[in-house]
Amino acid sequence: MLKSELATQYPISGSFSTYGSRFVDEAFGFALGYNYYFAAVTAIASELVAAGIIVQLWLPHFPTIIWSLLGMIIIFVLNAFTVKSYGEAEYWFAMIKVLTVIIFIIVGLLVDIGVLGDVKIGFHNWKIDGAPFYRGIGGIVTSSIASAFAFGGTETVGITAGESENPRRDVPRAMNGTIWRIILFFVGSILIMGLVIPYNDPSLDHNDVKNVAVSPFTLVFVRSGLKPAVHIMNAIILTTILSAGNSALYVCTRILYSLAKEGKAPKQFTYVTRHGIPIWCLILTAFLSTILFGLSFIGNQIIYRWLVNITGVMGFIAWLGILLSHWRFRRAFIVQGYSLNDLVYKTSFFPVRSIVTSLLICIFILGQGYSAFTTHPFNFSTFLAAYITIPVFLIVFLVYKFVKKTRFVPLREIDLVSDTELSTQYPISGSFNTFGSRFVDEAFGFALGYNYYFTWITAIAGELVAAGIIVQFWLPHVPSIVWSLLGMTIMFLLNVFTVKSYGEAEYWFAMIKVLTVIIFIIVGILVDTGVLGNDKIGFRNWKIDGAPFYKGIGGIVTTSLVSGFSFGGTEAVGITAGESANPRRDVPRAMNGTIWRIVLFFVGSIVIMGLIIPYNDPRLTHKEVENIAVSPFTLVFIASGVKPAVHIMNAVILTTILSAGNSGLYVCTRILYALAMEGKAPKQFTYVTRHGIPIWCLAFTVLVSTILFGLSFIGNKIIYRWLVNITGVMGFIAWFGISIAHWRFRRAYILQGYSLNDLVYKALFFPVGPILASLFICIFVLGQGYSAFTTHPFSFVNFLAAYITIPVFLTVFLVYKFVKKTRFIPLREIDLVTDSILLHHREQTSTI
Repeated sequence: MLKSELATQYPISGSFSTYGSRFVDEAFGFALGYNYYFAAVTAIASELVAAGIIVQLWLPHFPTIIWSLLGMIIIFVLNAFTVKSYGEAEYWFAMIKVLTVIIFIIVGLLVDIGVLGDVKIGFHNWKIDGAPFYRGIGGIVTSSIASAFAFGGTETVGITAGESENPRRDVPRAMNGTIWRIILFFVGSILIMGLVIPYNDPSLDHNDVKNVAVSPFTLVFVRSGLKPAVHIMNAIILTTILSAGNSALYVCTRILYSLAKEGKAPKQFTYVTRHGIPIWCLILTAFLSTILFGLSFIGNQIIYRWLVNITGVMGFIAWLGILLSHWRFRRAFIVQGYSLNDLVYKTSFFPVRSIVTSLLICIFILGQGYSAFTTHPFNFSTFLAAYITIPVFLIVFLVYKFVKKTRFVPLREIDLVSDTELSTQYPISGSFNTFGSRFVDEAFGFALGYNYYFTWITAIAGELVAAGIIVQFWLPHVPSIVWSLLGMTIMFLLNVFTVKSYGEAEYWFAMIKVLTVIIFIIVGILVDTGVLGNDKIGFRNWKIDGAPFYKGIGGIVTTSLVSGFSFGGTEAVGITAGESANPRRDVPRAMNGTIWRIVLFFVGSIVIMGLIIPYNDPRLTHKEVENIAVSPFTLVFIASGVKPAVHIMNAVILTTILSAGNSGLYVCTRILYALAMEGKAPKQFTYVTRHGIPIWCLAFTVLVSTILFGLSFIGNKIIYRWLVNITGVMGFIAWFGISIAHWRFRRAYILQGYSLNDLVYKALFFPVGPILASLFICIFVLGQGYSAFTTHPFSFVNFLAAYITIPVFLTVFLVYKFVKKTRFIPLREIDLVTDSILLHHREQTSTI
């Protein structure tokens, strides 16, 4: 938290040495910078050692050096090209780690209560002699000292602050989540281990560091009855090691770069590539880490423990340096007449937090050599590994201070003056109707805006219907309206306070969905190959009569029409652009990932289903919408032998419904707000709270959604199908409107003399993209009524549900056009400057 305050106020890439020099003494900054640099270098070396050990579980006859050097090459490549490649890798590494811990906690709870495994454990292991606090306070202190090493790295958020587009937002957000994430992931995992594994389990006394089977994580999975637990955990531990090494290499290069910028390292290290990578810093760090790793051939276990000890103490010294820098920053801030209210981010509980943290760090540093003093005879090697860093740090500090004749900076002379921040072409909140009005016709924008608004209104109502159905699986005797209204209340609360609460909820909803699909694909592959379940399936189900393309091209077209509804919502990224701190970075990034995520999550899931479940499985023809057990997702989990699959999938689907409704409510309020801002909705809807929430838009949307949902009492199934059809067609119309607006924007852009090279983001395959998109949308819209034409007798209700949206849209468009006497905007008169920061700046420049 203290580091967060400094990094938010002074976002500098590789900041430790800078803060030490600025707020304490130049010699202190020098020593602190190199201390942290070598802490990270030794961390990389230790991760390389660990990587070799881990891979040896699978390939024991290969030298560890091969796998260690391969790991070095991987993390070097991830850091060598762009910060984005590093960040993308870390995103997925983090996803795997978070995923594993969440699965671990869930599996651990299921083992503890007897759903998985052979026995119900409960709190039994906490009641055996000596538990739950083995060796009392001494045991707690010893384990705390050992585990403190694991917390190293939280401070690196500050080092990356200088490369954040919006550090004043991103740094506090990253640090504020640290405490509760530690509680969830660290404390949660430890509690599960303590519940499931007795402290005196003989497996825990295994001294072979190469044996990952004795990891408490693995032991919990083994007790669940999952056969490949050892190998899965080994693979996950390997990704964790790569992640730690990847982060350490990134941090090292930024620290060395920062030292070079301050003249404390050779000037050559200030060179960066056109992608912003300090390449010489990276090369030197990789070289030193590899050399340090080479010492591991003295013996894996000895060197590994040395590196852990040295890295841990260096990390603690860095923390002490942060505390001292922050303490003096705060004092200088007051002495120089500034108000603490002027701080962008303010650490709570100062100075108590600084004092307590310093005290704990001193205890941890002194406690590092605990094992050296408690072993007989006295182990000098262990003692040296524990404490060698302290005298080295002091020597570096004093030598630099003597040579450079630096001084302790007086509080009144500390430099508190700092820097900072920030804004795809037209970042507007609620943008569809605006684009339609600007690039086509005001009446077209009006009709498009209300069409899209009611798209999401009906989507919300549809999700409320679905929520009631899903919960009734567990509580069939409670009316579905209770659960639907409870869902509406949750969504309203997530949207009513701040955009952050909505975003945080969506982050976790998305995490659960992504998590589920990844687990589904992994479990599906294990079932298909025979690792899980009772049979090796392979491609057998693709060879039965009629497979893999049942009913040929007609079947493909039919399923494509139905699945088109599922893709609605990807366009909502454009609506949020106006509330992004950096839309020119965030919008392309969000949209560019859409295609490969669709390939992974949608296509990947369908391939798994097709491999494991034959198309003629009688369970797939179950007509009961309430029976979640017939979902293909559930059937795959059942085939794996996981007993509570039905309940787990029901819970996941419920969170997915809440997520879709939550997004729908957010989008609806922004569309209605945009319409009101353009005078196409009552003026009252332009009011926003001090947190930026269009509160009347939100309240009105909740009311209309609830009324529309009330129609579900005609019958859950009928109304739900109506809502799906109407929402699908409305979504397709919105896409059609986007294609037309984009087509005319491009033509106007060229006609008015602008260059396509000036576009912040350029869509590929123009004009083929909009033409194909429009063609497919027309096919999807016309195909919505396929079932109405193919059922006997002809179903007028289904026909109406499929096509009612089209005449309504055309009627709204024509009535507005007639009443307001709008016109089709000529290409030369289209406004390309408003809301486009780049073009607006050029207009002003040319005027001057």
